[in-house]
Amino acid sequence: MKIQNLVLRLIIVFVIGVVFIVLIMMLFPSCSSQHSGTPGTLQLKADIPRTHLKSGRLTAVGGVTITLKSAQIEIQNLRVKVNSDLKNRNEVQPGNDRERKDAIVETGNLCDSLLTGPYVLDILSCTAPIDEVLIKPGTYKKVDFEFFAGPDNRGHSISISGIFSNEQGASIPFILTSEYAKTIQLSLSGNGLKVKPGKILSLTILFDLNNWLNKLDFSAAHEVNGQINITKDENKELYKEFLTQLPKNIDVEIAKEN
Repeated sequence: MKIQNLVLRLIIVFVIGVVFIVLIMMLFPSCSSQHSGTPGTLQLKADIPRTHLKSGRLTAVGGVTITLKSAQIEIQNLRVKVNSDLKNRNEVQPGNDRERKDAIVETGNLCDSLLTGPYVLDILSCTAPIDEVLIKPGTYKKVDFEFFAGPDNRGHSISISGIFSNEQGASIPFILTSEYAKTIQLSLSGNGLKVKPGKILSLTILFDLNNWLNKLDFSAAHEVNGQINITKDENKELYKEFLTQLPKNIDVEIAKEN
């Protein structure tokens, strides 16, 4: 009788376990089942909002004119993710992975695609290509990446140069450099990025240089040898304002599929 009771208990435990596993699978379908079929192609690019910045010129504090000459940004570990949960709208803490890799790999979550880079992007003159990746069909809700201060951009994650024209009509060159190295998370608005088998999609990260710089008071900047340097050590108030505007003025744009 004791043996029969033990066997009966084992059978009941086994049945309960199987039912529990089935329920879990029904409630949380596997990532691979949701994202199966012929991969699509995702073209990733970087740019600035062209409607906000014409001919490289912008108006800063006091109505002064800033003419941009160059703008380079270095990023790495760009991920296209299914999960839409964000710690913040944009900025989160820096990541720890700073190892350079060139291969496109899959993360532990098969729905997420990772492009490790790093990538140095010249965003001022035209749209800068980042990379192209095969991506599983499905719906993606988020993109994140890390700013990276690597050797390919002379140790800076951001480098911007231009000319400041003061109220007296004098033209003063300026250079802004930063080692900003935090992660930016961007939610994909609407219904997200819908990838269909065999289709080509384009996703562009928009760095709003106009809003990065137009609240900086260049007229209050200190010059060294006829040049304005904006760094963590020089013109600190302008640099602090730049860092305030930086994470708030990055967006993402999805182009129509081909």
